[in-house]
Amino acid sequence: MQVLKDEVRLQILQVAEKLFCEKGFLETTTRGIAKEVGISVSNLYLYYENKEMLFNAVADPIFHEFVTGFQKLMTHEDQTEELNQNISFVIGKMIAVSKGKFLLIFEKSKGTRYEGFREEIIALVQKHVMEQMNDKVDDKALMSKIFAQNLIEGIIAVVKAHGSEEELQQNLQHLTNFYAKGIRQFLK
Repeated sequence: MQVLKDEVRLQILQVAEKLFCEKGFLETTTRGIAKEVGISVSNLYLYYENKEMLFNAVADPIFHEFVTGFQKLMTHEDQTEELNQNISFVIGKMIAVSKGKFLLIFEKSKGTRYEGFREEIIALVQKHVMEQMNDKVDDKALMSKIFAQNLIEGIIAVVKAHGSEEELQQNLQHLTNFYAKGIRQFLK
């Protein structure tokens, strides 16, 4: 029986993360991961049963961190300017730690259990906004969906374009201010 080594497992995860972030789940192969690590494919399978389990090992931590953080943000009432700063700061910190993994689950997870993650987050934001809309809005479902989609797409665009953590924070702050000021007139 072969002894599994923690350093080999870590190297597999690091290479897998790099390749998944570059190519996405569908275009990354276990053969490519094994080759870059310097092990056989059969040896890789001793550590991870299949490519999806390896993808999950890379994506699970950022997924849980992002969902938990986002759910906390969605439990507030949107009433203060300080809240906008908190939203952009918390999201920015989560993303700055793992930009590649953030984009991995939002954009490169087709074929995995995370494939619908973007839509789940949009639905979470939509529900939160719709619950807070006032009676001036006739079609709350449509307007809250448009708002949620645009906000999430905006966050993704900022993440793709930012260079430093400072730029990320600044641009997220601009984005949340823009959306918050526009939507305030429609909230209770």
